[in-house]
Amino acid sequence: MFLFGITGYSGSGKTTLNEKVVECLRSLGYSVSCVKDAHHQVDLDTPGKDTYRYRVSGAEQVILRTPDRWALMEETPEGRKPLGDILRAMKPVDFVLLEGFKDDGDFPRIEVSRGPHKEAPLWTKRGDIVAVASDTPEGIPPGMPWLNLNEPRQVADFIVSLRDSWMKEKDNVKE
Repeated sequence: MFLFGITGYSGSGKTTLNEKVVECLRSLGYSVSCVKDAHHQVDLDTPGKDTYRYRVSGAEQVILRTPDRWALMEETPEGRKPLGDILRAMKPVDFVLLEGFKDDGDFPRIEVSRGPHKEAPLWTKRGDIVAVASDTPEGIPPGMPWLNLNEPRQVADFIVSLRDSWMKEKDNVKE
């Protein structure tokens, strides 16, 4: 599994880009999974429904199974589940696209940027930003690859190329 992050400030277009990149990678024959890191509370369950009632009664894990999919909900009173634990629970795929994760994780990422922000660009704070996807290359430092936010195939090709380079490097490491 090759982990790759799509990060940026709220409203920058991360989810839209991620969705289109998934479609591009799938059209190229790759298997893809996604993990979204939400910075606020989200409840995927519906109050009053059976699975909700199981959770509030104290069940540590609740699985909902339908003919088309299944979902596992797990309470984490100790705080966010570590990304490594989540990844170990996932089935192997070619790419895992991680959305968000501005403040943690050790993997290459693209910063999605649309318009001016009050805060400094993430590439000024993190050393693992390998490219910036935006509407225009304006303001991107020399040497930092610019990807057109409106060309998801370009972004997908960049991710595949980075993965291929990483795998070649990994194969050349002698133990």
